[in-house]
Amino acid sequence: MAHRLFEGKEHAKAYLKFRLSPSERLIQQVVDYVEKQKGLPLDLALDVGCGSGQGSVLLAKHFASVIATDISPAQIEMAVAHASMPNITYQLSKAEQLLSAPGSVDLVAVMSAFHWFDRPRFLQEAHRFYAALRPHLSAHVGTSSKTLYRESYETIPYTDKE
Repeated sequence: MAHRLFEGKEHAKAYLKFRLSPSERLIQQVVDYVEKQKGLPLDLALDVGCGSGQGSVLLAKHFASVIATDISPAQIEMAVAHASMPNITYQLSKAEQLLSAPGSVDLVAVMSAFHWFDRPRFLQEAHRFYAALRPHLSAHVGTSSKTLYRESYETIPYTDKE
């Protein structure tokens, strides 16, 4: 079941102010991994559950384009107002029903919203993208929230889970 919080304008303001952003080092590790697997150029990243856009801005430094999605209009409004770059497009979208075409992205990223998603449905949706990606790409899941991510990690049907 997906959870829907942080949807009002006041919540979105607080989220922008207090949410921790991913570190540049973490983003660089992800970018290095994608470069190693795919090579350059890094064309398109999909930032799912982008909230107020902190992670989207970090990805935009490395990818030609970033499509950042969130289910909350207030979060998208906050992101457009405070985290805009020419190569970021913000879209209203459920994590479990992404609008981009499979095979069109180099990275499907979730910075800190995974725990809000209907995880089995999101993983099926993410698989739609990874199944269409070039054969040398694979899903990558970090180690935060170990129990939650381990459970999800074990359900990913890829042999290479670097």
